[in-house]
Amino acid sequence: MPTNNTPDWLRAMDECQMLLISDARTGHLPGYTEAAKRIASFDFRDGHDSRFWDLLYDISDREAEEGRPLLSALVVHKSGRDEGLPGEGFFTQLCVRHGRDITDRLRCWTREVQSVQEYWRNH
Repeated sequence: MPTNNTPDWLRAMDECQMLLISDARTGHLPGYTEAAKRIASFDFRDGHDSRFWDLLYDISDREAEEGRPLLSALVVHKSGRDEGLPGEGFFTQLCVRHGRDITDRLRCWTREVQSVQEYWRNH
């Protein structure tokens, strides 16, 4: 169940999901700020807005419920020590909750991105 069930939140989930599916098909890995700013239906301050992280969790939970890979794996840090990787919550909140082995985080993330891209290129 989504963190927030308001119509605005559900619209933002749908909008972000469609944008990330498009990214999966083209191989684009958006940064958190870029991804947050593309959502027109909800006003996120930036990619560090915890509500945006909740949105990504909700989208990936919904994807997992449908038997699909975790779509939010595509959203990554564009600078800093974790550049090119998703945030800590992706691993500790999503991957663990959905039974992914995070012993080797880079391997876990790489596999998830490949699964997301392969799935959406074929559907």
